[in-house]
Amino acid sequence: MADFIGKEVMHKTFGKGIVVGFDGKYIKVEFSDKIREYGYPSAFENGFLSISDKQCLAKINDDIALLNKAKAEEERRKEEEREAAEQRRIAEQAARTRGPRQNIAFKCNFCNGGESASNVGFCGVCSDEIIKNNIENRKYTECCREENLCNQYYHGKIDRATLDSSYTCYESRMLIDWKASAGVSTDGKPERIVNARINSLCVLTTRDPGDSSEADRYIFGAFIIDDIFEGDELHEGYVRARAESPYKISLTKDEAHKVKFWDFYHNRNKPEKLYWGQGLFRYLTTQNNPKKPQDDIAVSILKAIIDVKSGKPDEQKAKDLLDHFRKINGIK
Repeated sequence: MADFIGKEVMHKTFGKGIVVGFDGKYIKVEFSDKIREYGYPSAFENGFLSISDKQCLAKINDDIALLNKAKAEEERRKEEEREAAEQRRIAEQAARTRGPRQNIAFKCNFCNGGESASNVGFCGVCSDEIIKNNIENRKYTECCREENLCNQYYHGKIDRATLDSSYTCYESRMLIDWKASAGVSTDGKPERIVNARINSLCVLTTRDPGDSSEADRYIFGAFIIDDIFEGDELHEGYVRARAESPYKISLTKDEAHKVKFWDFYHNRNKPEKLYWGQGLFRYLTTQNNPKKPQDDIAVSILKAIIDVKSGKPDEQKAKDLLDHFRKINGIK
């Protein structure tokens, strides 16, 4: 048993001191000016105190190891409590919802904001070229609205600096907020999202500006849904992932072009026809049983994402997303 009393220690500020008291939790050290008390063994762990006596040093190292083990156990316990609370929250919200759980895919206007070698876009306001294309050629409803800031910029009512510092559309922040909205119907009424659920998969799709065929639609991101607002008479519905969720992934431009949406999904009534239509989202339902969750499509998409991520830094992230999706939905 190491005896600390009378041993010399060094303090990084007060210099040499002599241990005059030790009860296992606190250590008292007499310096040239006064006696000071420190927590044990934390004072040695954080470097405030040091000691050269080998017996005492071995005791300190053992006690630090025990302290760190206790801290790890406490953090594990807290994490289990947080996870249990989250599962209760999910279960409670799921109990309040209606209808079968379905996975969901969104049709997104192309956005090259923040585009880079590692980012397909959807992280900022579009370039001038894309803004012009969306308004003049594509004639997207959202982009052409008079109050839309991109439209105001295009017609010279505001400058680029004002545009870049403002929120323009949900596509421009889609891979920042990880939120997909239902949009409005042709008569201007907010669309609702009825059958998507917490733990469903959300798939984000788009087409490049020059793509004339719906066959070119590709998947550029996916996430497991943590939060849903069904929508009401005034507000469109949306799904999103929590900011801290690890179960979301985006693809680079090269990767995304290898994961074509219509390789996985087919229209129920006319599977040979690649046609999306007016709505911004559709459920990944099966042709034979539209009430059955189309988890096989979701799993196939996630496997394809793993394939394009193979050998890359976020390959494990893609695998974790699929494993978690299977686990929380009871998919073998």
